[in-house]
Amino acid sequence: MVRNAYQGIGTEYETLLRAFDKENAALDEHSFQNIVSTKTQQGMFRVTRNLLSYSQKNLPVGDLFLRSRT
Repeated sequence: MVRNAYQGIGTEYETLLRAFDKENAALDEHSFQNIVSTKTQQGMFRVTRNLLSYSQKNLPVGDLFLRSRT
């Protein structure tokens, strides 16, 4: 889902962190239905948390736009 947003396949997301938030919400839904393992969900949340921490410290805008705004 995140890769598709980066490649411009979907128009739903404007920023990288929003794409990860949407993916985490989908994982919550699948976890509730016992489709996704708890380890997978924990890993994705950890990646999102690390990305958020990195972007707040190192990026001037705090998030990355997935498409250039023209």
